[in-house]
Amino acid sequence: MNKKTAIILICIALFATACKQSNSRERNQIATHESEIVSKNYEKSADYHNVDDKINRIIGQTFRNQRELERVSGWRYTGGSFIDANMSEFAVEHYIDENGNLIIALGKFVYGELERLGIRILDAINVGKLDENEFLQILMCRLNGVSDNEIIAIAVWESDKEFFDKIIRAWRADTEAGKIKEIDTEGVDCENAGFHA
Repeated sequence: MNKKTAIILICIALFATACKQSNSRERNQIATHESEIVSKNYEKSADYHNVDDKINRIIGQTFRNQRELERVSGWRYTGGSFIDANMSEFAVEHYIDENGNLIIALGKFVYGELERLGIRILDAINVGKLDENEFLQILMCRLNGVSDNEIIAIAVWESDKEFFDKIIRAWRADTEAGKIKEIDTEGVDCENAGFHA
């Protein structure tokens, strides 16, 4: 092998090694970034026992899924729904705590390069315990006859009505502000999905 061929082979080997190290650094940077947006594992401490403390701890945190939030909070996931038109950016989820309180959370999905990484909790509220004839309604409410996906309501169950109009409390999951805001119940009603079934 001549000197010129040896130099070319050395350059190729150095170039391949540099590319491999650069690619490894990029993968590590992505992994580090993804791990930064996933929630911290909280130990249940003495100051983490009431609902408001738990709500304050989860706001701003990102969770991979509902099970992770359940593990951190001790709450049980009971459902949820996308609330934005694209069905990919915002969701309202609801949980029940160990004392039967209903907790509503507004979340925004966090995406990586190729997949959804989790949901960042923007806001959450403690609704308290519902009476036996009350239920939570998300996504199927209207304000003054106009459908509004951001309205969340506690309604009284009346099976003989197409729209539940006895609204106990109502909120707006304000996606622009990232807050759940209580609103006046005047003009709010919610569809009874089983009415025509």
